[in-house]
Amino acid sequence: MKNRSQPVQIALLITILCVILCQSCKEEASPLQEIDPQLIGKWKIRRSNQSKAAKVCYVNTLDIQQDNLIITFTTGEGGVYQSHVYSGPHRFEAGNLFLDSVATLKDVVVREGDLQFRFEYDKSLDYFCAYLNWNTNHLHDTFDGVGTK
Repeated sequence: MKNRSQPVQIALLITILCVILCQSCKEEASPLQEIDPQLIGKWKIRRSNQSKAAKVCYVNTLDIQQDNLIITFTTGEGGVYQSHVYSGPHRFEAGNLFLDSVATLKDVVVREGDLQFRFEYDKSLDYFCAYLNWNTNHLHDTFDGVGTK
């Protein structure tokens, strides 16, 4: 005669193992970090190192929201400038804001009421340059920024 409780015991054991494994996976996965409330708001940017290039792309303001970042920036050449706006989701992790391969704001902090960060353009710069009709290469300089509300 066959033992009918054996399949039930095996199923119970498998269920317990799955629960234990799933629990350990949850503990290892790092949840998305909440953005520091001090960072939330619109910041006017002062650049500490201005580009000497003939073709420029300057970040003017950062509007940091809980799940979105709005950047106003100016592009120009030969004294002719245009203003543009980028808006998109960000991921905040370990003091850095990552913008879907467009840019990274590193070491973002508020000190003495000023926003401080390092702005690095990333590989998907099409948004910043889509409005330009430049026939030659141009630079996207990493810069140290300071913002005031």
